[in-house]
Amino acid sequence: MRVYAPESTPRPILDTICVLGADLHLVAGHIGDAGKQARAFAAESGYFDVSTLREPYRIEGKKTMGIEIAEQLGWRLPDVVVGPIASGSLFTKVAKGFDELATIGLVERKEVRFVGGQPAGCSPVATAFETGGEIVPVREPDTIVRSLAIGSPADGGYAIDLAKRTGGSIEAVQDIDTAAAIRRVAATEGIFVETAGGVTVAAAALARAKGIIRDGDEVVALLTGNGLKTPDARRFGTVDADAADPELAPPIAPTYPAFAGRFGAAAGG
Repeated sequence: MRVYAPESTPRPILDTICVLGADLHLVAGHIGDAGKQARAFAAESGYFDVSTLREPYRIEGKKTMGIEIAEQLGWRLPDVVVGPIASGSLFTKVAKGFDELATIGLVERKEVRFVGGQPAGCSPVATAFETGGEIVPVREPDTIVRSLAIGSPADGGYAIDLAKRTGGSIEAVQDIDTAAAIRRVAATEGIFVETAGGVTVAAAALARAKGIIRDGDEVVALLTGNGLKTPDARRFGTVDADAADPELAPPIAPTYPAFAGRFGAAAGG
């Protein structure tokens, strides 16, 4: 197995790729550039390309997230789904899962509003949605959200159609708001998300402020990755963003006297 990844890919992700035994190749550029290299290699070598939108099983697999949402809600659909947009494939295929469930009678058909989020530093879909114009590729993404930094999203047009048809929106999220959302979700929900999850939560807040998400709506937010993949992103925009992590206190011996010497004796002890 050969994997192409941008040179800016966070180290935890690269370590995972390597430990699984893949032949890793780093590419100067963003995730779209890595995809181009993968396609070029597959074309000349005969390897099977399993990158996004390149084989049907992966594309069809994305709709299972929509099926899982309906199942966990007791075989019904929510009012709003908020999700990240990179290529636009996941965003649109969740709707495909809903549609197929309604077609076979497992859920009652209803109009679910779809809200998408993109980082403002690479937001061709959000920009086109806002302006009503064509999708203009972003050649040099400028964002901490590397997993969504696809400058020429293959399913971007379908994502725009879905958001418009359902009364949703596609929001451009500033990196500082993404980082704040990561911290907020961790502190309030006990869930540490990576940058795409931060974009999703921040996009939900923007849609709520615009009235697209309304009082009483049942909202499903797609938090698609673990924060251990992008651990440094949580501090973006904070006063200590460039500081080293604080040193941990030295360990103490596993005895009560050692504990009391550090923290004080227990009351009545």
